[in-house]
Amino acid sequence: MSNVAEAGQVALLIGGRGRRFMVRLAEGGALHTHEGIVSHDQIIGRPWGRRVRTQLGKPFLVLEPSTHDLIVHVRRQSQIIYPKEAGYILLKMSIRPGVRVIEAGTGSGGLTIALARAVAPHGRVYSYECRPDMQHNAVRNITQLGLEDCVTFVLRDIAEGFDETEVDAVFLD
Repeated sequence: MSNVAEAGQVALLIGGRGRRFMVRLAEGGALHTHEGIVSHDQIIGRPWGRRVRTQLGKPFLVLEPSTHDLIVHVRRQSQIIYPKEAGYILLKMSIRPGVRVIEAGTGSGGLTIALARAVAPHGRVYSYECRPDMQHNAVRNITQLGLEDCVTFVLRDIAEGFDETEVDAVFLD
């Protein structure tokens, strides 16, 4: 992880009254809000934790999003496992870098995000989902966060079994 925001990364911008915006940074990009426009070029190449201003002079705090932020802002089609429960699951299952874990019931990918960030960079999450629409949404969520290198998605009912052997943990939802 870098101390500096880079193009392609996701940033959390917090504006007036605590309003939160999650954006993928792109050169020439901009966040349009009711408080004005924040140019991504004001953020890229600069340290996290600084303030930027819209063209109207309104301040926004720029942060690298935490796993909590990523989970609660995920686009969802189903109930997600919230950060409090995800933290307990990660601790209980001893999920850490390099671990190989099977997740059954991808849903919108909230827990998948926590698992992928915990096992990175050399671990792997094998996420099984039986509904194509749910898997499509989860793949989009994981890809938008740049976590796809840590996750293998399998479209199949777990009643048909798993392909993987010698994994460190299995989570059934």
